[in-house]
Amino acid sequence: MNALNLPSFVVYFLTNTLSLLGTWVQKVGLGWLAWQITESTFWTSVVSLLLMAPVGLLGPFIAVFAEQWNSRHAMLATKIMMVIVSGVIFIIQLLEFHNLFTLVACSSVLGLLSAFHHPIRLVFISLVVPRPYLASAIGLNSVSWNLSRIIGPGLAGLTIHLMGLSETFCIATLFYLPLIVSLYFL
Repeated sequence: MNALNLPSFVVYFLTNTLSLLGTWVQKVGLGWLAWQITESTFWTSVVSLLLMAPVGLLGPFIAVFAEQWNSRHAMLATKIMMVIVSGVIFIIQLLEFHNLFTLVACSSVLGLLSAFHHPIRLVFISLVVPRPYLASAIGLNSVSWNLSRIIGPGLAGLTIHLMGLSETFCIATLFYLPLIVSLYFL
């Protein structure tokens, strides 16, 4: 059974894919900003590590508890907090106030939020679709994640080149919003 036959899953799939694209656009933008500020491969690597390591280190432990939480509320909470942090990153960049401290702080917070969000996102699929559609939904969720990992960095590079870093952070922030809206109605 194809989960794309379920309108609620289609809405979730599209908005989640857009949100994941925003995540990758932001990660590349932060890496680029780290290089611009420091011109150091060490600090660029530290920023990337802060963004991604918490998911691998803390995610499995958080996943144990994520199944017991109200997944919709937890998804909304983590995404809203991620939008707030993304908005702060955008505003600080727009005002040209970013420095190494703000970059490390924002990357750390986003990394920790991602460590909570990713296990919740995986559990949430089972609530969006009935059991007969679950295998299809899980496969499509994986496609969404991997597609965003491929397209997101390219989109980030394109927007950084054509529009600038502030606009790239603005786009990343805006990409989170449709998922938040759709979660209210699922």
